[in-house]
Amino acid sequence: GASHFLVRAKMATLDKHFERAEQILLEQGAIDEAMEMYQELHRWDAAIAIAESKNRPETEELKTSYLQWLLETGQEEKAAVLKEKEGDVETAIRLYMQGGLPAKAAALAQNPNYPQTPEMLETIAAALSKSGLHEKAGSFLEKLGMAERALEAYRKGNAYRRAVELSR
Repeated sequence: GASHFLVRAKMATLDKHFERAEQILLEQGAIDEAMEMYQELHRWDAAIAIAESKNRPETEELKTSYLQWLLETGQEEKAAVLKEKEGDVETAIRLYMQGGLPAKAAALAQNPNYPQTPEMLETIAAALSKSGLHEKAGSFLEKLGMAERALEAYRKGNAYRRAVELSR
């Protein structure tokens, strides 16, 4: 009847009281049902949090499915943030680039804890310029010690003050 925990959890879900529904399910040991509820609602982070807190063997599989769903739905930025949190900086940078966010890729690539290949740095600099972010490209190139290329980018972006400062 209406007092059964699955019915109470479903009612809580319908009322958009997801945390309450989760609580009802977890109190009854229905971990899979709680994770499923969040997956159906596309609240993967909550499903993953439950899996991690309960040391479920399918945690990694769940993370992979979430990443796949993000990429299929064109959410490269969220996927990049996820990879960044996991410490997979190279993939995060690639995802930021795929998502048309070269400035975020550049910010991550400049972190000294995450050394990048020259090819990756070149790709980021080119993407910044292509996006019309010439001053950011100049700043990025300047930090990489590529003064000539930085000057060129500053000039393209009409950032003459920065170009003059660099020339000194």
